[in-house]
Amino acid sequence: IVTASVTTDDQGLATTTLTNVKAGSTKVTATVNGHSQTVDTTFVADDSTSTITRSNFTVTANNAKADGVDTNTVQAKVTDAQGNVVPNVTVNFTADNGAGVATSSATTDNQGLASTNLTNITTGITKVTASINGTSQTVDTSFEADSGTSTITAGNLTVTLNNAKANGSATNAVQAKVTDAQGNAVPNVDVSFSANNGATVISATAKTDIQGLASTTLTNVTAGTTKVTAAINGNRQTV
Repeated sequence: IVTASVTTDDQGLATTTLTNVKAGSTKVTATVNGHSQTVDTTFVADDSTSTITRSNFTVTANNAKADGVDTNTVQAKVTDAQGNVVPNVTVNFTADNGAGVATSSATTDNQGLASTNLTNITTGITKVTASINGTSQTVDTSFEADSGTSTITAGNLTVTLNNAKANGSATNAVQAKVTDAQGNAVPNVDVSFSANNGATVISATAKTDIQGLASTTLTNVTAGTTKVTAAINGNRQTV
């Protein structure tokens, strides 16, 4: 309160002014001769100083499938220079790594919050940036391969070691690369290997690494061509 005690004028009026750094309702009480009356005044956030601090930009849903449909979500909280939440201002969202931003401009709600969803068909880290008043913050979201669509396409089953001696101990080797429907490498899924012509498959089941690669070796005591098949999700390729 700028002036806590005021003398009335010829019309019996006494006035004061108030400042605050906290948005919201402020009750003001006037007292004379032991009698009081109270009214509510309102202070609003200073939207001209709107900003998003580092801790106020968060990922609220993460690790979506990179299938172009499943979504990650980010949320920005806008505050003014005094830390008051700022409603009804526009936050702009952008993203890299080919991600689609569902709402590129979102208006903050009464809690100063603005959110958007993101899709992608590319796995890995997607950086999302929220901007307001020329300032910005960035967070990382992650999209994962869609293991439900895992497959081995033609050309992704290869012989990496060949022409071993048919002595039951020397080995040939094959390698399968597993990808999803969007062509992303799929880690941590099982590939089944089988072979004909009496060959022994050393690892009949192998798990893919972070590059989507699974390998096995084979021995045989029978010379000649051995066909090796790799299978996943009912799909198979043979070399």
